[in-house]
Amino acid sequence: MAAASVDVILIFAVLTCISEDQAQRSLIDELTRVLKPNGLLYVSDLLLQNDQRNQDRYKSAERYGAYGVFKTADGAVCRHHPSNWFTTLLARLDPIATRHITVPTMKGHESEGIQLLTRKPTPNH
Repeated sequence: MAAASVDVILIFAVLTCISEDQAQRSLIDELTRVLKPNGLLYVSDLLLQNDQRNQDRYKSAERYGAYGVFKTADGAVCRHHPSNWFTTLLARLDPIATRHITVPTMKGHESEGIQLLTRKPTPNH
């Protein structure tokens, strides 16, 4: 896709499916590259959870290199994030709005999530 060719990008629970920091940075770099100046990036994803079930799953973090990474019973490697990770990950974009939400998971649990709306700065910004 051409640089600066997209007005709006929406990603829902995508970062949860990418366990490595560098892979997440590469994705955000690519999304930023294709956004037009003043283009919007909307991110909705899952935060670190406080319940015992998730706390137990996070104990395998050493294996994956980041707290919040875990393997599901069906073999998927997933990641929940501290809210400050999004500030770091999206630092090259201007924040517009942030909202904390509760979302149902595919297995019927409730999880704490975050929604962020950011804007790509103009070249003179």
